Amino acid sequence: MELRELSKTHMELNMCMLGARSVGKTTIMTAIFDDSRSSNGLSKSKIALTAKSDTRAELLARKLDLQEVFDEKKDIVDAGIAASSAVHTFNFEMGLLGRTPCINFNVTDYPGEFIQSNAEFVSEQIAQSSVVLIAIDSPYLMEQNAEYNEERNQVSFIYNYLRDNVDVFSNKLILLVPLKCEKYFYQNRMDELNARVQDCYANIIDLFANTDNVAVVITPILTMGGVEFDRFELKEGKHIAKYAFIKDNPQFAPMFCIQPMYYMMSFIAQQYKQHRNDTGIIGAILQRIFDVIDKNEELFEEFLTLAKYRMIDRCGYSVLSGENLLYN
Repeated sequence: MELRELSKTHMELNMCMLGARSVGKTTIMTAIFDDSRSSNGLSKSKIALTAKSDTRAELLARKLDLQEVFDEKKDIVDAGIAASSAVHTFNFEMGLLGRTPCINFNVTDYPGEFIQSNAEFVSEQIAQSSVVLIAIDSPYLMEQNAEYNEERNQVSFIYNYLRDNVDVFSNKLILLVPLKCEKYFYQNRMDELNARVQDCYANIIDLFANTDNVAVVITPILTMGGVEFDRFELKEGKHIAKYAFIKDNPQFAPMFCIQPMYYMMSFIAQQYKQHRNDTGIIGAILQRIFDVIDKNEELFEEFLTLAKYRMIDRCGYSVLSGENLLYN
């Protein structure tokens, strides 16, 4: 098979994760992978998501680390996996059950300091991605009237980066993902969390408010399930979140982690529905995706099936712009 033909039967689907160091981006991937295999995940469809060998081994090991926190009732700092200063990519294969995978799904985590020192490289990678996930450490957003939010989530820094590179965000789905939301979920404060995101991230949201090819969605995640924010402690001049177990027998039980995947599939499927017969309108990345969907109509139908399970206007979820890019 010639290379050109191969590109029409196999595609790269890329997601970039942006956010300050230690906000929990690595823990997201562990939770998403775990959730994708649950009865609430991709089992609702005929789609299979399989981590490639190195990624699978790493995510399983990290899940064991998280599970150990609960089994041994360890002290919980930052509610997640220790941060890394390195760029990290998680590699998956996706396709229909029982068939050869036709999608390489790659998720790359860029720590905050890397964005600053290698902005041009990150922009090149984002240009090759369909989805950009911006991680938000929720307790720093919600507690103490957001006094420590800038210190932790570096909103101004991320805004400046997006503003200076706004051109690479065309034909993109941008997910604002509050993490570690357990306290606010159990206290029925998810609408308050959503409002706080819209307030503190207003400059970022406004960057894309008047574009017709960027969708922006708030998609909260309960990262660990069995713990919730307890207090801040001052350490070496920084405010560090401490967490407490919720029940006598707490479990590692993340929630809503598969939702960003559902929104991604909705975005891809809707773009295909709107532009499958167009030429010269969409970007090269989406065109390559469409070439593969043309050969896999059943996969497209499964994307539409999973899109029906998106949370919309509840539990802190909302579409802020680009509704036409996600559903009719």
